Amino acid sequence: MSFISRDIPGLGRITTSIKLCEDTVVQFRGVPYGVVEQRFRQPQLCETWGGGSFEASKFGPACPSPATTFNLVGVTLKAHGPDAQVPADEFKCLNLNITTPIEIASNLLPVSIYFHGGMNCTSSANHPGYNPGNLVRLSMRLRSPIIVVTVNFRLGAFGFMASEDLKADNREAGYQGVGNYALYDQYTALKWVKKYISGFGGDPDQITAIGQSSGASDLHILMMSDLLRSEALLYQVVIISGNAVMTSREPEHQQRIYDKFLEHLQIPLTLPPANRLARLRAVKQQDLTSAYGCLGSPLPNWQATVDGIVLKKLPTCNGMSSQTYAPSIKRILVGDCEQEGILWGERIKQKRWTATKIFELLRTYFDPADVSDILRQHDIADGDSGQDLTPKLIKFCGEVEFKQPLYELAANWKNGEAFYYHMRFINRFEGRFKGSAHHGVDLLLFFQTYNHLLSGEYEAAAEEMGKHFIKFISGGSPWDSFNKAGSCMSYGPDRVAVIKQDEAHLWHQKVVGRNNWHDKCTLK
Repeated sequence: MSFISRDIPGLGRITTSIKLCEDTVVQFRGVPYGVVEQRFRQPQLCETWGGGSFEASKFGPACPSPATTFNLVGVTLKAHGPDAQVPADEFKCLNLNITTPIEIASNLLPVSIYFHGGMNCTSSANHPGYNPGNLVRLSMRLRSPIIVVTVNFRLGAFGFMASEDLKADNREAGYQGVGNYALYDQYTALKWVKKYISGFGGDPDQITAIGQSSGASDLHILMMSDLLRSEALLYQVVIISGNAVMTSREPEHQQRIYDKFLEHLQIPLTLPPANRLARLRAVKQQDLTSAYGCLGSPLPNWQATVDGIVLKKLPTCNGMSSQTYAPSIKRILVGDCEQEGILWGERIKQKRWTATKIFELLRTYFDPADVSDILRQHDIADGDSGQDLTPKLIKFCGEVEFKQPLYELAANWKNGEAFYYHMRFINRFEGRFKGSAHHGVDLLLFFQTYNHLLSGEYEAAAEEMGKHFIKFISGGSPWDSFNKAGSCMSYGPDRVAVIKQDEAHLWHQKVVGRNNWHDKCTLK
């Protein structure tokens, strides 16, 4: 077994035995970027390797999360290399994987940093579907080589729990704000990459962050925050099927979650705050993830907190037109899928909605004068119920939760160019979402990890999407911009083609009026 080494200024020598893609690509796994000193505390930047060296042939621990057999894309890939089933560890999960061409280039290469999705509750950067080896090899074939970094960070309660108890505790420890520990992890990863990526051959001034689903929502929040405004950590951002409006909550909402956990774990609310928190910190990590069911689901969505630091106010769709972002971020690429809302199909069915109930609900979020127009837009008529309403409500949820916030983000981007894509290829694999262009179906194409299972126009579309992303990461224009030229890339349903904004009715139906849909989607 041969090893590849890099000497990283300020850290020491890193070695790995992981060579991919016929030994053209090298991968450094489990590289620590942050240190967690205590549960529910902000991380510190990792600036030292014990002994001045690090062996990076094995994945690092992921954050503890509930056991699940849920598979979004319906097909399972085999992990490459040493055992990928590393025990989860909330204190050692701040690590990342760096994938580069095996040969060191004469010039520094563009860098991409990927934050995975999974409801901020599950998944990890170690997932074989996120292995960027094939994407890096494709970039080399195009003579536009890139480096890709995938990041593990805290999830669930470990990354998002917030309460008055925690706020007081964090303040006493010298930290501002409360909750949002996962976002601080991601911010710390960006700082680490900025500081050390040149040792791996990457350009610290040409970094593109990519987020998908909840990872995209987290990234969108960071783009708004003062954390990124004060440091030029990013040059570009890719937001895939996620946004800040979806995953932001007021402190009162988070306090209710905290109280539910205390009650479920039999920690008396009558205890002094410090005692309550000490008891919660002493709960074993597997017992904490097992308690997620008290929120109504074993895999609940976890959200960021309006803490006055990371998030100063609750993001809204209406606020996108005046929202400002970190000035160093010049360009963005935004994408969504045709049937985003199908994620909630089963839950919508269980609600037994009627047109009358929907009308009353919408009046709490939209101007009453607009509600009838919204119902007409989505073909919801008096007398509709049950089976008739489900597909219409799935489409509506996809619009208000995913598509309209992303549309507003791209249309109102002022720092530079904004590019948009819409995924319309359906999933052909067996599983819950077979036959639909569902949330996350673009993961079958982007990383090039499923290409050996694809055929025909799907395989060609995957490579085309990879080429587009590589061009964007490298500073080029993958197609004409959305905010300046009115262009959008449509992947599918049977070909890859650019459409114009005046054809937008093909893929996006803007919800009219004053959209105050921001706290939670009570349709699902």
